[in-house]
Amino acid sequence: VRTLSPSATSSTSLTPTFTWTFPSGASTANYFYSFYISPSTCSGPCGNVWQIPGNNSKSSGFTYAETGSGTTGTLTWGTDPIPGDNSSPTGSLVLNSSYNWEIQIQDTNGNSAQTQTWYQP
Repeated sequence: VRTLSPSATSSTSLTPTFTWTFPSGASTANYFYSFYISPSTCSGPCGNVWQIPGNNSKSSGFTYAETGSGTTGTLTWGTDPIPGDNSSPTGSLVLNSSYNWEIQIQDTNGNSAQTQTWYQP
């Protein structure tokens, strides 16, 4: 997983579309992806504003087929790509607040990798 967007300088949307570049061969590989976004800083308890799959999901994650087109994956704010998962944001993004977002990839052997960037609407 490479190249993540939006990043801090690319958008100010409170309902962003997140994109990333898939690793080589992703369209035919049996990979599962997870998405997380959380505040960069917070006072008190701090958790994910949104994660896919959700906490109580029975899913291993979403696939290339559910979010991919060519070499790019796309995830629109509030739209869960996993049928029946019903994961949704637990709150709204706040203007001028910083967030870390991450895509994690896992193969069927349990190998995983992740990449993250920050975003400020």
